[in-house]
Amino acid sequence: MDGLSVAASCIAVIQAADQTYKIISQFVRDCKDSKNDLAAVSQELSTLTRTLTQLKDLVHDGIDFAGSDLTSHTKRDIHEIVSSCLVVASDIEAVLSGHEGKLAAMSWATRGKRKVATSKVLLETNRRALSLAVDTITLATAKYIKQDTANILDDTTHIRGDIHDLVARIRNLEAMVADKGPEDPRKYVMMRYLNDLSSVAGSVCDVSSRPVTPESNTSENFRGCTLSPDGTKLLWRDKRYMLLDINSGEVKDVDP
Repeated sequence: MDGLSVAASCIAVIQAADQTYKIISQFVRDCKDSKNDLAAVSQELSTLTRTLTQLKDLVHDGIDFAGSDLTSHTKRDIHEIVSSCLVVASDIEAVLSGHEGKLAAMSWATRGKRKVATSKVLLETNRRALSLAVDTITLATAKYIKQDTANILDDTTHIRGDIHDLVARIRNLEAMVADKGPEDPRKYVMMRYLNDLSSVAGSVCDVSSRPVTPESNTSENFRGCTLSPDGTKLLWRDKRYMLLDINSGEVKDVDP
């Protein structure tokens, strides 16, 4: 899955969201009772649009997307999640379109409110998942921008904060997705996707594939980073094995 395909899908959803805004505005004029619920949907669409714009800008030329640490599964999952947003937007339009005046109020009371609430949850889940993708790709790309291993090792406070925040958000969304029924076909894809993002977050400071900086004596011994399964500790090897507790910020020398 290439970045151009993902970027094209992002553009399609952004355009669809704009059309959905218009339909929502018209429906609210005819059905005042729907105002609060649809305002929340509009806000979710607005946030999703901003996230998709960021993702589109990151992958539009395919360079960062292809060169990142994301697996082929994850890249395909990102595309599927973006495509799912398009389906959800279409579902919202289908519920709200074609009803005016009293028919709008009746449609909202009988089925619209419940269906739109379900669509909002799907939009939120997808948007949060794509926001994690944006931050993960950004961190993974920044890894390649930093050419000096010593600079990365000296920047542990910044890295610790970014990784801790990202892992916490991944765990929160995993918990939300885990509550879905086992028959939900999206559950497996989303859990695999989040697990892959967690792995990328743990390897974001692995720079062993980059050229050694002549001034850095540590880079030739550097062996990359590993994140613990619970996301609380980060192990890396320079000349010795070091363990970072992400919650407390404590760094220990654990070389045997």
